[in-house]
Amino acid sequence: MQSLNFGFLTPHDDRLTALGGLAERYFCDDPSTAIAKLRQFAEQIAKLVAARNAVYLSERESFEEILHRLSRDGTGARQACQHNGSGLSNTEKPWAESSG
Repeated sequence: MQSLNFGFLTPHDDRLTALGGLAERYFCDDPSTAIAKLRQFAEQIAKLVAARNAVYLSERESFEEILHRLSRDGTGARQACQHNGSGLSNTEKPWAESSG
């Protein structure tokens, strides 16, 4: 599915583009379905980040388990920042340890 807002993700994972496009499509006509597609989108991102960092265990693992592991390890936040290359300072990174 074509997506104005999620098309840039196609080189990374076609499923992200498809789920984002479906969420856009259903946004006005069926908000509940749009939210369900965004949940699936978030689940897919969590799996991809976990797999990229060698902490993804299996397809049977719940979304909450994956998020907990990423949060505990700090992997998700670091991965997101490194991937998009944002130049955020530590004051803009809620996951960064305070310096004093």
